[in-house]
Amino acid sequence: MLEQYFPCHVVNPYVEVFFRCVDRVDELHSLRVWRDLRNGAAEAFLVRMNDLVEFVRLELASDAFKAVLKRFRKASVKRVNSLEGYIDALFAKHSRMLVVRVDLSYQSGFVSGREDFYGDVIKVKVHWAKMQKDLHKGIPVDGLLGFACKLEYGQLKGFHFHLLLFYNGSNHRQDGVLARMVGEYWRDSITAGSGRYFNCNAVKDKYKYLGIGMISFNQLDRVSALKNRVASYLTKVDYWVRLSADSGRSFFRGNMPKLKTMKRGRPRRSCPAQAAPNGSV
Repeated sequence: MLEQYFPCHVVNPYVEVFFRCVDRVDELHSLRVWRDLRNGAAEAFLVRMNDLVEFVRLELASDAFKAVLKRFRKASVKRVNSLEGYIDALFAKHSRMLVVRVDLSYQSGFVSGREDFYGDVIKVKVHWAKMQKDLHKGIPVDGLLGFACKLEYGQLKGFHFHLLLFYNGSNHRQDGVLARMVGEYWRDSITAGSGRYFNCNAVKDKYKYLGIGMISFNQLDRVSALKNRVASYLTKVDYWVRLSADSGRSFFRGNMPKLKTMKRGRPRRSCPAQAAPNGSV
């Protein structure tokens, strides 16, 4: 089933070790009926399972496994540092931003990836390239300061994007409206009606740690939630599977803003500001 639904993925190193364990079991059906095993069959089953446990211990303790695990996590760590530095740079240039989070996906059955995975990857990347280009043009909302996006593929949802957008807080306030406009543009214009979206800002009152909506640079609790809750979801370690390198890039981020060497005007206050209520925008 894994090969069928995830034909072009790389599994987590721990999952890979588990699969190698399964390959070492000659009679897989014994795993399903082990409760009914008796006498010699039960003893043989226990010996086989103990051998597998020892195999796992040796595999996980090996230098080869540790090296693979390090490489698997390296991409996530690199994304974490990149995105947190990007957010810091945006706040260094813009004291207040309106942060929008939208999940973009497709109607059931469209670009499912099960018959022609790489062909569907190309279609999805074309959609994202058009979406990214229009967002920079100010379509459907002007004033984009930055973005981060991660492409994922799941058995139930198929291809989908987790999109994080940063707008100028001096020019925009209605974050739920902006998110809806972005989602509807994806659905109606980019995918010609084949797309779907979820507006996270419309339900932000339900979040215990609010890291979207209007955020000022000195609202330390919200900046922390933005980095450690919202942004971290885009950079998390893939504990099961992830798209293989053959599928191309799956994480996208805007260019680092250029900061002026000298700034005029009143300096920023470094003390934490009082956070606005969750429902405020």
